[in-house]
Amino acid sequence: MTRVLLVDDDEIIRETLSEALKLRNFYVYSLSDGTKVVQEIEENDYDIIVLDIVMPNKEGLETIQDVRKINSKIPILAVSGGGRTAPSSNLAIAKMMGANDTLVKPFDSLSLVQKIQKILEN
Repeated sequence: MTRVLLVDDDEIIRETLSEALKLRNFYVYSLSDGTKVVQEIEENDYDIIVLDIVMPNKEGLETIQDVRKINSKIPILAVSGGGRTAPSSNLAIAKMMGANDTLVKPFDSLSLVQKIQKILEN
């Protein structure tokens, strides 16, 4: 079973994506921002992190840096709907900082599953 750490500040998105992934036999644990991501991946094994970029408290770009300091191997799928800038700007920076791939919001659950599978096959 693929273990996904889902990090998004939007509760509805978190719940919707979690349920969609669970229906496809993924194990999903979710967090509302990046503040506890490092602790979570130190204590538990995940196959991939799906990480929103624009979040309060600790946003995704900072979280990517923190994750890469302790684990250079865990795949990260960065997702963004924009915020103050175009989503493509945030996602391009996320790739430069170590995200394996990106996905622009809004997206459907099938697109998410396909991206996760593609990343894990590489």
